[in-house]
Amino acid sequence: MKRAFLFNPPTGLYIRGEDRCQVPVEDLTATTARMPLDLAYIAADLERAGVEVLVRDYPVEGGDPISDVLDFRPDIALASTTSFTLRKDLEWLERLKGHIPGLTVGIKGAEAEAEDRQLLESFEYLDFVLVGEYELTMGKMALEPDWRYVPGVSFRKNGEIFISASEPIIEDLDSLPFPARHLLRNDLYVRPDTGQPQTTIQTGRGCPHRCIYCLAPILSGTKLRLRSPASLVDEMAQCVQEHGIRNFFTRADTFTMNKKWTIDVCKEIIGRGLKVNFAFNSRVDTFDRERAEWIRRAGGWLVAFGVESGSERSLRLMKKGHTKDDARRAIALAKELGFATYVFFIVGFPWEDWEDLEETLAFAEELDGDYLEMHIAVPFPGTPLYDMVREKGLLVREDMTGLGHGNPAARTEHLSLEEIKAWRDRALKRYYTRPGYIWRMITRAKSPRVVANYIKYGFKRVLRRG
Repeated sequence: MKRAFLFNPPTGLYIRGEDRCQVPVEDLTATTARMPLDLAYIAADLERAGVEVLVRDYPVEGGDPISDVLDFRPDIALASTTSFTLRKDLEWLERLKGHIPGLTVGIKGAEAEAEDRQLLESFEYLDFVLVGEYELTMGKMALEPDWRYVPGVSFRKNGEIFISASEPIIEDLDSLPFPARHLLRNDLYVRPDTGQPQTTIQTGRGCPHRCIYCLAPILSGTKLRLRSPASLVDEMAQCVQEHGIRNFFTRADTFTMNKKWTIDVCKEIIGRGLKVNFAFNSRVDTFDRERAEWIRRAGGWLVAFGVESGSERSLRLMKKGHTKDDARRAIALAKELGFATYVFFIVGFPWEDWEDLEETLAFAEELDGDYLEMHIAVPFPGTPLYDMVREKGLLVREDMTGLGHGNPAARTEHLSLEEIKAWRDRALKRYYTRPGYIWRMITRAKSPRVVANYIKYGFKRVLRRG
């Protein structure tokens, strides 16, 4: 392996680099495209193994994969996939292989991993599937000719299929090389309110909670693994010094899970005099005043909370593990300390009816976050939610191609797909067109540019829903 081609296929703009969060960007009201952290990590490890790498993010950059492959002439190509684009992504690999005979092609992604054998059996042109934590797998593939000795890759050789005997978990996240951002168009990934360059940075993995809809325990395990504060801030400093990036989106199942670690990271940033800003996610029951004050001092500006429901019944049945009062306390504290608040809800669980949905919208308006996402529950294979909707006969579409968190695959016991989707569109429009909300966001903006970006990334997407 001398040359590797890593790419996001031109099959839609999705959050692809974070496998548990496979959201179409157009379904989000306050999120821009995120840099392909998955491909940047793989690229860094391949370069460490002496491989020349080309990385392309076609939904963001534009361009033609076939033209790039004919120019670059790689030995191997890897596509980053989502559950909603998998079949179309595979079609691109078939096309590439048709133009370069002998090209080895593979995929990564949550659904690809769950269906590695089925995919290799069904698509004869597909050569390999990455499974488990993938960042260091292709580097080993480059150095080991017999992939049977490489954990984390299922593959085809001479017509025979080999399924990986193990799915690697990277216990020491500090062992990962820094992502190869020098191979990316970093200027294309921006903070939604200011338009300044923003990059994604890995902080930790693993979640001990068991929410029935979430892929995190399946993909990252239930053991919390954290980078050392020094390593994390070293990478931030590199982004500032080498790429001029001072804005970060922290990739973690929950940034605030470990209180001491969270505070230590903030102390490291402050101690070095590093002037950065970062957005982060938190459970409402892991956001207390001490943590919040340190984060604010270190440059935290936006906190995303997975509140999920305004129905206590739904919170209990989805095994979320917090209450509505927990959410009230956390969001009030965030507002008091000057954080922007990004509040996420999920509707369309099997048991939900109109009352549950209306409770959720009423609670969203009560909390009155700066940004709101109203996702529809997606039954990802491998989750308890998937088993539940299959058992109850609620799964309307097995193939999720073209679907997303705004276009459901399953109905509830009381509501049809069309009813859930129409309700979500009305709810978002009602939330974002409240006069008091619009006035607050405009008057709080620090510049005309920020006002313009609020319209571009928020109001415009909601208003076009009809």
